[in-house]
Amino acid sequence: MRLCFFVLAAVGLLVFGNTPVAALDLRVGTGAGCTHADIGAALNAIRTQTGTHTLRINKGVYAVPDGLVYTPTVSQTGVFLEGGYDSCTAGAPTGSTSSDADRAVVNGAGGLERSVLDLSLYGRVGTFHTSTGSGLAS
Repeated sequence: MRLCFFVLAAVGLLVFGNTPVAALDLRVGTGAGCTHADIGAALNAIRTQTGTHTLRINKGVYAVPDGLVYTPTVSQTGVFLEGGYDSCTAGAPTGSTSSDADRAVVNGAGGLERSVLDLSLYGRVGTFHTSTGSGLAS
């Protein structure tokens, strides 16, 4: 009887004791369905969240004159930045990936001479992907 209890307790810990891995899908831009107005705020929102996260970014120019630094404080499976969405409720990027008018442009002009996005991952993120194929330009 004791062995049965310990087996059930161990199975219970395995099934119910694990915290679910979060997967955040954040929308950057202005208007209906947007969760954040700028890329920096969206990156800050996922900095302390485990799991795989996607930032879907509306078409437009996003000024980051002094650059962005992304340093997560927890282990993450992946972070994906996708640009070129017409709105925060759009299901997929649209338009031409060869035109900045159809991309989410991260613009570092007018500030410090540095990269627009610095990553300090230290093994905490399994995958970090920015895609020019779906409309993200820098």
